[in-house]
Amino acid sequence: SGVIQFSDHPILIVPSDFVEPGQVSGTVLLGDISQPDLPVVLRKMDAKRTEIGRVKSDGQGHFEFKMIPPGTYGIFTAKSINRTSAQAEVIVKPGLQTNISLSLGRVGLPSNGPAPKDEPLPKSENSKASN
Repeated sequence: SGVIQFSDHPILIVPSDFVEPGQVSGTVLLGDISQPDLPVVLRKMDAKRTEIGRVKSDGQGHFEFKMIPPGTYGIFTAKSINRTSAQAEVIVKPGLQTNISLSLGRVGLPSNGPAPKDEPLPKSENSKASN
């Protein structure tokens, strides 16, 4: 009996190289106080630190980046009035939302651009023990 049954569930057909985007959301905080109206920048972790997106935190300090290709990113914010900033690394996974809190702190910060990376201090020649 050549009976063909059809499912009433929709079938989603996507190209084989399609990777479902994810999203990043979070809150900018200073201590435990949310920080509204601050720029939040998402950058690739490549040599150029390519900017992927830029949003402002809302009245509750919340921000959101949607439709982000999966991968590892740097996220950065700064509050110039009190010279504080925050940065973190986030991993975006296909179809998932990554939540992060950015806690502002004092950093020696250039006025425009990503926060400097921490580099180990060179060891002083004078600190070697003498024989």
